[in-house]
Amino acid sequence: MNEGRALGLVGAGAAAHGLARALDHRQPSRDLFVWSRRADAAFALRAQLPKLQVLDFDELRQVSTLILAVSDPALDEVAKRLAALGPAPRGGVVLHLAGAQGPEVLAPMAAAGWATGLLHPLLALGSQTRPEAWEGATCNLMGSPKALAVATQLVAELGAVALEIDESQRTRYHGAAALLSQGAVALTQVAQDEWRAAGVDSELARAGLASLLESVAANLRVLEPMDALTGPIARGDWDTVAAHRAAAGFEARMLEDVVLHLLKAMRND
Repeated sequence: MNEGRALGLVGAGAAAHGLARALDHRQPSRDLFVWSRRADAAFALRAQLPKLQVLDFDELRQVSTLILAVSDPALDEVAKRLAALGPAPRGGVVLHLAGAQGPEVLAPMAAAGWATGLLHPLLALGSQTRPEAWEGATCNLMGSPKALAVATQLVAELGAVALEIDESQRTRYHGAAALLSQGAVALTQVAQDEWRAAGVDSELARAGLASLLESVAANLRVLEPMDALTGPIARGDWDTVAAHRAAAGFEARMLEDVVLHLLKAMRND
């Protein structure tokens, strides 16, 4: 094991898949390890990344940098189990990926000598997340100086951008990010339902709407939201806006009213 370059993933779900694929692609010299309470999930990840090594739980104490890619409710239990393995290895650092919790959830590991911190990527991580998605992505970092140094280095290796949010504002920051990511999914579902009602095949609708969202995201990378606005509202074409609302189903019409209110506020109409 290359001690300085060894990294262990605790968990083998969607977040672990997205992170492991990016690390394997961008940092092939790193030794990557994984443990999951579901052995089949760990070996499924290994099938995608053959150099990834699957560990038993007690072997995690040999890895100097751990990333806990588990669900928020599981963090406390996993931290306690890891702390119970004994003192941290020399230079041991543990980071978790959960944006809704701070480093304090890792207190049992801090007591065992680990440097603890948070590395929360603003990405919808999954098994299909391309390594390129990390390029320019924002990652919120918190923790002890040693943990921050390791997290900052990881973020740089992934091509992402580090951001440190004050603890008092972390929940508001995370809520805003969740509003965007979850809201986009909900709006896409309603738009897809509308397309299907208009006779468009479901798979074609999903692909078409995803491409539309990608083009919006590309504009937002270089423009302020008001400047990225396109379509009839940007043009002030209120007749077309009214026609859209009249043709829409009930849920779409309600959402259009909310969005229209927000966009009029943006335009100062």
